[in-house]
Amino acid sequence: MLPYCIMVMEDNSDRAFMTELYVNYHRLMYRTILQIVHDPWTTDDLMQATLVKLIDKVELLRKKDRDRQVNYIITACKNHARNYLRDRKRHPEFPLDDYLDTSDGLNDRNIIEARLMEADELQRFADIWPKLDEKSKHILESYYTLGRSTAELAEELGIKRESVKMALHRARANAYRLMQDETPAKR
Repeated sequence: MLPYCIMVMEDNSDRAFMTELYVNYHRLMYRTILQIVHDPWTTDDLMQATLVKLIDKVELLRKKDRDRQVNYIITACKNHARNYLRDRKRHPEFPLDDYLDTSDGLNDRNIIEARLMEADELQRFADIWPKLDEKSKHILESYYTLGRSTAELAEELGIKRESVKMALHRARANAYRLMQDETPAKR
């Protein structure tokens, strides 16, 4: 069955081109995405989303020969699937069943456990703070304690905004690594 996003295209020649492209390469697209995400339901969704992106590039696809079209389609599928996995890691899903005791909501025991775990993490972080390098301390303090934006930090440090995000990532990674190194010694 032809995807809805192709059927609703206004230009008949574009619709015919995308229909032919879909008929010829839908199995390739599906297999490429499935190899990355390993979930048929998600693969279907990502395939639809990739088709929408390809529809936006119909003029570019028309200009390419068959081999370059195939490479472009495979690359689009891989990138879309990888972006999905990356974004899913940023926003993990946690089942609420673990925290729910009754239909009333969170029970007192789970709330207390969560607060104790948070307090323990904060204490571990305070313990490793003196061991962090000055750059990591400055970046973490500026961002989390002082609430400076990445744009403000970029201007202050004289670097690109993307570089600030990477510097934040590295500073957090340094802190987590030190926290992990300290954990076995205390147990």
